[in-house]
Amino acid sequence: MKCVIKQVLIFSLIFLLPLSAVSDDPVLKRDEPDNGLKGLVIDRTLTPPGRRFYREFARLWWEQDKSVPGNLVVRELPSALRGSQIAIVYNRKPIYGTVLSPARTDIETKAHLAVNAAEQKLQMIQLSNLFDNNPDLAKDEF
Repeated sequence: MKCVIKQVLIFSLIFLLPLSAVSDDPVLKRDEPDNGLKGLVIDRTLTPPGRRFYREFARLWWEQDKSVPGNLVVRELPSALRGSQIAIVYNRKPIYGTVLSPARTDIETKAHLAVNAAEQKLQMIQLSNLFDNNPDLAKDEF
């Protein structure tokens, strides 16, 4: 019986005390409902040209110091014959799409065009969100 009590006491000291310290952290008690990371460019590419496009897109995006209330995802759908289809997605909605040729040419140019187009589309989305006040739809619905 003493052994069980001793094990419970050790368990509570090891696992429950750190949880109480975390719950008192003022950073975690912010008023914002979503404490997730924002402003990330997430890589969902599969092939070397897709990764190269992602690296160039992310570099250009971060150099221009773009701030986004959500995350951007660079997705790739590879095809051996036609190249790779690249889509840039924001809040589960595609905002830009392009095709990378199998010859791996003009990836940097396409990434630069993608940054400009994504920036314009995000500005349009943010403006439409300011004026769209439909109580029947959630913010991520169409």
